[in-house]
Amino acid sequence: MYGCESWTLRKNEETRLGAFEMKGPRKILRVSWTAKKMNEWVVNKAGVKRELLDTVKECVNEPNETYNRVQTRRTELN
Repeated sequence: MYGCESWTLRKNEETRLGAFEMKGPRKILRVSWTAKKMNEWVVNKAGVKRELLDTVKECVNEPNETYNRVQTRRTELN
């Protein structure tokens, strides 16, 4: 979280974050990239939401608000 006020999120970084976010569900479901399954199919089958990129964008745009939200969520879980 430190220093995220000065981050710049480029298009290639957005693409890499999206690919990273899909790697987990594909690995869990054992769907290879050659299986020609769309990401939407994988997300629906796994029952997950794609929110990593949105969370990173929130952190870049509103770092203090995102930090407060994460801290609140952490205390709710404890």
